Amino acid sequence: MIHLAKRNIRIFFRDRARVFFSCLSILIVIGIYFLFLGNALQTDQTPASMVDAWMIAGIMAISPLTVSVGTLGSMVYDRHTKIFRDFYISPLKRREIVCSYILSTVFICFTISLIGFGAMQIFVGGFATATEYLMVLGLIVLTSLASTAIMLFIASLFKSYNAYGAVTSVVGVLTGFLAGAFMPIGNFPAGVRFIVFLFPISHAAALFRQVIVPGVNHIPAEYQTHLGIHLSFGGSVVEPWVNIAVLVGTLVVFSALAVWSVSKKEN
Repeated sequence: MIHLAKRNIRIFFRDRARVFFSCLSILIVIGIYFLFLGNALQTDQTPASMVDAWMIAGIMAISPLTVSVGTLGSMVYDRHTKIFRDFYISPLKRREIVCSYILSTVFICFTISLIGFGAMQIFVGGFATATEYLMVLGLIVLTSLASTAIMLFIASLFKSYNAYGAVTSVVGVLTGFLAGAFMPIGNFPAGVRFIVFLFPISHAAALFRQVIVPGVNHIPAEYQTHLGIHLSFGGSVVEPWVNIAVLVGTLVVFSALAVWSVSKKEN
């Protein structure tokens, strides 16, 4: 299983085009921020350093999902080219084959997110305490696991590599909008904000913002919900433990669905 996971990692990093398009949404967020959004969000209550951190938090939330889109393309390709059948005559069990894709995807998501986080920290400066760094690392792991579970289930529905590419081409952009990375959630209509609440990655974005954005407690509560630092539902502010529970629930539910889907299709 470990050898198969290493093989998936090598395939991903050897394909430079796949790596680039996996990070495309991140580049779009950075471009929109510097060209249009950055100055518009700066106020006396939200200085440049705070807005920069808000942008970084959004990128940290969407990065694992957009990267997992490209990483799990190898699973769809293996099924499309019938390589999966070769795996089935090996001593590996089917759940171990699925786990190899999970391990490789989580590793790649975590690695790219960590490198990106370090690079952006050089740009805006560091945090006050080591505890905050550890919290960010924990959130990267949890978001990578949840994102991998979501995309593993979606990838399991496809046997055509071209069809998968066509559908997932919009996933990154849609993720950026629903996570509030392209623009503040408060700018969306009420119906869209409800969809944002149902989208697991928006909960990850809120958690990252609560940790990364400096002086978050000095931002008025209404503006915090406008920026997506805290999500609201039914007029009430969502507590951080709810955000975490949503991500854990997403991991469990979509992992189970993915394993069921792969087993059903290959029987």
